[in-house]
Amino acid sequence: MAPPLEISIPTTTISTPSSSPPYALYNITLRLPLRTFIVQKRYSEFVDLDTSLKTQLPTPPPVPLPAKSWPLPFMRTSTNPTLVEERRAGLEQYLRAIAETPDAQWRSTSVWRTFLNLPSTAASQSSSRSDAHTDITSVSDLKGGGANLDPAAWLDVLREMKAGLHSARLWLGKRDGATTSQSQHEASANAKKCLVKAGLLIQTLEDGLKALSGARGLGEGELRRRRDLVNSAKGEKEGLEKLAASFA
Repeated sequence: MAPPLEISIPTTTISTPSSSPPYALYNITLRLPLRTFIVQKRYSEFVDLDTSLKTQLPTPPPVPLPAKSWPLPFMRTSTNPTLVEERRAGLEQYLRAIAETPDAQWRSTSVWRTFLNLPSTAASQSSSRSDAHTDITSVSDLKGGGANLDPAAWLDVLREMKAGLHSARLWLGKRDGATTSQSQHEASANAKKCLVKAGLLIQTLEDGLKALSGARGLGEGELRRRRDLVNSAKGEKEGLEKLAASFA
């Protein structure tokens, strides 16, 4: 039996597009055995999910969706931090109730899996094996970037970054041992790709530490330890970049 999905909504992001009013995005963090990723959803998308589940199944979800609130005429929930936080907590409770209840009827639907970007049931087992080397999904592309990471997701990004540095080192070793010019160039190009990706993840980690230094549950000692880990990784990356640049 597959372990239960760990799901939370630790943070929110206010999106301010130039062509429409601001709105809140709820940063859903999902933890699978070998993978952590974040999905951003608007409240209206939760409403669509809830409507679909009620339409497809005879029983409504175990916890009701937080009601749509209109505090004052012309006032949006996204402009009121208290209302955004109340809705975040309610949406998290809604998702956790579906994910953790013994009755699997809601989470067995395709609409639930599509909402959370989960693989199909038939593909779950093979996907979980291959995900050992899968990136944290779209962390660097999220609105708000590393600021949306909770302490555990930050460590997942750290592991992914360190794996990228390790891959770069392996590619550089293959380059140095290659016997043809084509093999050398291919290995060098792959090493540089790994280093670029590692650099993006390092930036995400640094942004995450700035957010975690606030009221997000990390003490100064743990923050210092994590800063040291990032600084060490930056030094390792710079050394590998020098090795990569030495290829003529």
